[in-house]
Amino acid sequence: MTTRLTGSSWKENLMSTVDDTIGNGEEQPRELGALKQVVEEFMKRFNTIKQEQELLKEDEKALVEEFSTKLDMKTLKAAMRVADITKKVKHKDTFDELVTVLDTIG
Repeated sequence: MTTRLTGSSWKENLMSTVDDTIGNGEEQPRELGALKQVVEEFMKRFNTIKQEQELLKEDEKALVEEFSTKLDMKTLKAAMRVADITKKVKHKDTFDELVTVLDTIG
C-alpha cells in the first residue's frame, strides 16, 4: 500500500530525501537571484558534459563501424571485457585456476 502525499508534504518528503542522499549544499545561496545564477551555471556545465558524452558515443560508434570489416567486433568486445576484469583481479594464479576449472565444467 502506498501513501499518497498531498499539498506541500510531497515536497517536504522529496527535499528530505534529497538532503539525505546528495551533498548538503552548505554554500547554497538563500537569495533567489543568486540561487538562479548558481543553478544556471550548473545546468550549463552539466549540459556541456552531456553533449560531450553524446559526441564520444558517436565517435565510438564510428570507430566500431570503421573496424567492423577488419575485426570480429563482438569477439573483440568480449575480449576487452575479460581483459578489464583480469586487470582488477588481485590473485591472478587463483583466478586462472578457477577459469580453467569453469571451462572444463561448463
